[in-house]
Amino acid sequence: MNLREHARANPLRHAKVASRAGSELRRQRFPLTARAHAIEDAGHRHSIGHAWSTAPRLGRLGWQERLYASPERVRYVEEVLGHGPQQSISEHRLKEVLGRALRELLLRCRERRTWRFADGQLEWWHSLLTTLEADLLWQARMLEVAREAAFSPKAKARWAEAIEAIARAPKYAGQKWPTGERLTPQLGLLPLGENPATGLWEFVHLQTGTEPTLGPDGRVLRDGEGKLALTPESGMIVVLLPGGRVPTDENEASLQRDWITRVDLDPFFLSSCELTHEQWDRVSLRRGFHYGADRPLVPANNNSWNDIAAMLQRGLGWCDFPSQARWEYGCRAGTTSSWWPGNDSKLLAGVANVDYSEPNRRHYPDIQSVGSLRPNAFGLHDVYGNVWELCGDVHLGSDATPRKSDGLIDGGADTLEYRVARGAAWHMPAVEAQSSFTGGEKSVSRSHTVGVRLSIHVTP
Repeated sequence: MNLREHARANPLRHAKVASRAGSELRRQRFPLTARAHAIEDAGHRHSIGHAWSTAPRLGRLGWQERLYASPERVRYVEEVLGHGPQQSISEHRLKEVLGRALRELLLRCRERRTWRFADGQLEWWHSLLTTLEADLLWQARMLEVAREAAFSPKAKARWAEAIEAIARAPKYAGQKWPTGERLTPQLGLLPLGENPATGLWEFVHLQTGTEPTLGPDGRVLRDGEGKLALTPESGMIVVLLPGGRVPTDENEASLQRDWITRVDLDPFFLSSCELTHEQWDRVSLRRGFHYGADRPLVPANNNSWNDIAAMLQRGLGWCDFPSQARWEYGCRAGTTSSWWPGNDSKLLAGVANVDYSEPNRRHYPDIQSVGSLRPNAFGLHDVYGNVWELCGDVHLGSDATPRKSDGLIDGGADTLEYRVARGAAWHMPAVEAQSSFTGGEKSVSRSHTVGVRLSIHVTP
């Protein structure tokens, strides 16, 4: 019997051996805290049928201790050790879980990930070409998913229905599309239908995940207010917004920039929620650094503007930062008040994850799952608070002319150090979350209070 056959016949024994070996190797490469090692060792000591009430859970690790745990390892260990007190795991279930982990481990062990050459130049070329090959495979995969969203039999039927309905919809009356009178199928986007609460069409971006929860009829499930049932596996949901101009702020002490109301915006897609940490980790090379990632559907954060720009270059089609003109247009949803619910910050209760209390009675909320609060008239959630939302525009000292069709301000290489951020974060006062308030972040800065809401261009 060879090693592979023996492993299949004795998955538990080989999983323990492989786990110990992997732990020792990782300890040599990444010195972790004693607490993290204790949790690793606990998994080795426990045997079949043993009560798991004393086994520490990986979920209790701090973010620094989880840093070197791969997502696959976290899933497997939590699946085994993540049983509540007074519960035990069956031998059959344990073999099933560990056997699955072993099969993946065997596949990974067959891969040779490092090479050494006598000639340093050959080694450099090999490393470069290996990276290029991986990037090309990723791009091919992203293109395949994008094409499926537009040209598979299901997608063709959905798009035919969507194009006809959008041509008749009052909210899109008089809109000019890139190819003429009608919208055309967009790579990467699968139509989900019209939101009955807003009259606007919504789509799922399949490169960042799957469709939201579906009903027996194959259509997406919505509650009475038109809200979709999102899961951690769901892709980014975008709303097709009609073109127009940013409404003028009615307040005398307005923070609104004069030029922003004079830009004629073409129709565009804007994400209904901030990009989640699950969606980010599916498409980015920089994974697992998000604050609050132990909770589902929390916004991706702790990524700089440059990190997000690099992620967007990984074959995500026409996804981009929104210009601040697009952002404010979507945020206001036709309103002229300080916040879309009105001019009184108390109206933000149930709408915004910010500190909207009186100055001498401050409370400090925390980051929360996207889509938890009431959306605006465009169906956009969390436009105030939760995390600052980065835009594509440069910030401070730029007199550049806004770009036609989307109003982007790009002042050139000498102004790229700071980028615009909108909407404020959960710990900020409500005044900084006003629809016209403009903040800024360094392009290289990473913060757990900063994320992004993506925009997508309508293409021919």
